[in-house]
Amino acid sequence: MLKEMVEALKKQSVQEVHVSYEATNKLVSSFSHLRFREDSEWLNVREWLGNVVKHSLNDEVIHSIQGFKSDDEQCALIIRGLPVDSHLCATPYNGYVPPSKPPLAIFTYIGICQFSGLNLCHTKMKIKGSYLGMWYQHSMF
Repeated sequence: MLKEMVEALKKQSVQEVHVSYEATNKLVSSFSHLRFREDSEWLNVREWLGNVVKHSLNDEVIHSIQGFKSDDEQCALIIRGLPVDSHLCATPYNGYVPPSKPPLAIFTYIGICQFSGLNLCHTKMKIKGSYLGMWYQHSMF
């Protein structure tokens, strides 16, 4: 069984795409003003986040992200050039980021999942009350 799994993995590929400097700046500009009172509000704006991310990226990156979901030959998609906060959380991360200071990575990730149809349930999503009462546990990806 292990041998079959190794052979299957050999057939899969990893694709890499690059987000332009201009697109990254557009995302930073769009997301930098967002502040929330509660974690659940991040999810309430996911459609808007999806539209912002989709309209910030070029067609090649959009098609690569959307095609990843249905391409069984790809085991990973690396997206380089996405915005990164100037102050990153400690690694390993074991704390809490308040809704008033959400990381750019969260907005970008939710936006990508929204416009591409990737399932948010496979993220570090938590049900309120299951992780210190928070809806979303921050993670860098």
